[in-house]
Amino acid sequence: MMPSITRRQLLQATWIGITGWALGSHNVVVPTAGPLVSPASRMFVHLSDFHWGYRGDYNRQPADTLERAWALIKGLTPPPAFVVVTGDLIQATDSATERLARLKAVKAMLDGLALPYYTVPGEHDCYGDRGQSYRAVFGESHWIRTVAGFTLIGLDNVSQGPFIGATQRQWLKAQLETRVPGRAVVLSHAPLYDVFLPWNWYTYDGAQVYQALAGIKEALFLYGHVHQAMTANRFERPNWAGLPLSWPYPEPGLMEPLAGWPQGATHPDMGLGFNVVRWSESGPMRVSRMGLAASGEANR
Repeated sequence: MMPSITRRQLLQATWIGITGWALGSHNVVVPTAGPLVSPASRMFVHLSDFHWGYRGDYNRQPADTLERAWALIKGLTPPPAFVVVTGDLIQATDSATERLARLKAVKAMLDGLALPYYTVPGEHDCYGDRGQSYRAVFGESHWIRTVAGFTLIGLDNVSQGPFIGATQRQWLKAQLETRVPGRAVVLSHAPLYDVFLPWNWYTYDGAQVYQALAGIKEALFLYGHVHQAMTANRFERPNWAGLPLSWPYPEPGLMEPLAGWPQGATHPDMGLGFNVVRWSESGPMRVSRMGLAASGEANR
């Protein structure tokens, strides 16, 4: 069964979020940063695209998927300093009551990790009310925080459309005038660079964000929306996509219109997982991709 909200409806309301396939092992980038607070603060988890509330053949066991992901996160040693989530926490719905209930359910699940967490919205979270319900549950859709030696910058490139917008860009400029982070992690749902325009994997004014952060020594850009292992270097900055915890989609351009694969009975978790980002004082910055397929088979 396909999602109850169609791709055309999402395009009309905000913008569509979609996703991808491949699992990788790790990527290495050499940073040049100042001191981190502690060894534990050098590691954090990147989650994305839960689509909580979805019912259909793409993911027939979403509760089990998240339960096993949570178990893996809680088993990390040392524990991660914090968790970031790059949107599409819920599956879009026409019902305002159901939308709010799904967002509250996801918040309760994130609270259950017993770790600090920071979220930005996806277009599914904003469908029908331009993010009003999301903000009621999770707070502002764009923000800046200093956490464990990092400056986290959350951006909203979905609630009004596929752009950051002049108001948010001015806010970011004002924030950077009062603080100059040496190590920034920038979160958005859709990629800030052009990935594949026919599938709406882009942000109109994303280049202006890179330009605004040009003076920062180290900046890592994390996003969701594409549901696959994907990396790129834009404006000499690393950009990493988060693995989905919902379903995989194909690599850009393989099919049009975009469609997912039904979840298989033999390998139901193929393409699902999350990223663990490790950031050392002088060694490599690395993301390890934790795939649920292997862990699921071990737990069956």
